[in-house]
Amino acid sequence: MNTRKLFALIISIVLTLPCAVTAQTSTAITPVVSISPPLFPVGQRSSLFITVTNGNPTSSANIANGDSFSFTFGPASGSGLTLESPVLVNASSLGTADFAVVMTAANQVRVTYQGASRQFRAGESFAIKLSLMAPSSMGSGRVIAQGPASKSGGRFNEVMPAISSISFVNFPVGPKGDKGDKGDKGDQGLKGEKGDEGDTGEQGPKGDKGDTGNQGPKGDKGDQGEQGIIGPVGPRGPGGMRGFQAFTSNATFIVPEGVTVIAVEMWGGGGGGGNSGLSNFSSECSCFLSGAAGGGGGAGGYTRGFISVTPGQVLQITVGAAGAGGLISFGIFASPGTDGGDSRISDAGGTVLLSAGGGKLGGKGGNGGGSPGTGGAGGTGDQSMAYINGDAGETGSGSGGAGGQPYLSRARGGVGGGPTSSLVTANLGSAGSAGFVLISY
Repeated sequence: MNTRKLFALIISIVLTLPCAVTAQTSTAITPVVSISPPLFPVGQRSSLFITVTNGNPTSSANIANGDSFSFTFGPASGSGLTLESPVLVNASSLGTADFAVVMTAANQVRVTYQGASRQFRAGESFAIKLSLMAPSSMGSGRVIAQGPASKSGGRFNEVMPAISSISFVNFPVGPKGDKGDKGDKGDQGLKGEKGDEGDTGEQGPKGDKGDTGNQGPKGDKGDQGEQGIIGPVGPRGPGGMRGFQAFTSNATFIVPEGVTVIAVEMWGGGGGGGNSGLSNFSSECSCFLSGAAGGGGGAGGYTRGFISVTPGQVLQITVGAAGAGGLISFGIFASPGTDGGDSRISDAGGTVLLSAGGGKLGGKGGNGGGSPGTGGAGGTGDQSMAYINGDAGETGSGSGGAGGQPYLSRARGGVGGGPTSSLVTANLGSAGSAGFVLISY
């Protein structure tokens, strides 16, 4: 099968995948990343395709010169990454010459659009072919995808999913074919001619008993028996991920038919920023001292793991709420602020299967001449799985302590309130970012 036919097959597979993602309400491009195949035999060099498809059916935005996509293979994701093709394009108004692809590091490849601004329609796609050397033992790796969403002025949504899994296995990655029939036995070669017999000599005296003669030649090999019955075809190898669904608010998830394992990524909500202190009159300097800045809220924690499920099972999805910023008005707490909420996934009986903690509220700044508020602690991930704790917020300074930074820029902590010269109303700390849950199956 040549490269063009193989690419067409990959595109047809991608376009039939379920698109159970968050509903698209904008006209921006939603880059949906797929890796095919997702399974690789250990200790061998194998090829793969990375395909980017516009998954938003209401999209009308253009792809513009300089828009780029990068794909970074994690440390456990094989070695010797090699680019094996130019960019392969399946779009009505775009072509291979409109894209450039380069290896920017030993484990990273970048695709950049270099043509005129044109519409990248829903369902259109481009792909690259790579190869890598799989590790010598079984395991799993990850590929982190990044798109131009933050620099596109609203033309692009975030890449979905941000992280894709690949696996290295020691069993066949496809069904074994039937054994072919045995070929016919070849003809036996011709026997050589016997030499002429010599004349009989005179009988001599009886001699001593001679030594045992050499063993005679081995007889011809018999015909081979009939072939036995062909055994049954072995079981089909496991399939890869078929779809994913993102959650930004509480909901339920019903496990689709044929799904027995789901991959879950989640972030807890970011904590709110602390409010500033109030201004006080100081007798030492006969002046009013400004209230100190509030501390930034902590970022939400991150957790990633796999959960065994059964088709039709109902799971409860809780998305951590954003922490509110603190506020003091006329010397009393008008809104004391809150921690970010925990994100979690539970079964029908309420048992928590996976969770990610919310960031903590930033500290209040001291009144006139007092100390700035301390930053809130970052949320913790579920330590029974792969996790990354959120960064703590920064101590109040300048215009307020900065909120903590989370993994992949989700669930940030709120910014603390800046210093104030008011005697009755402190500056409000900003709210943190809400949590996020992504299920792939």
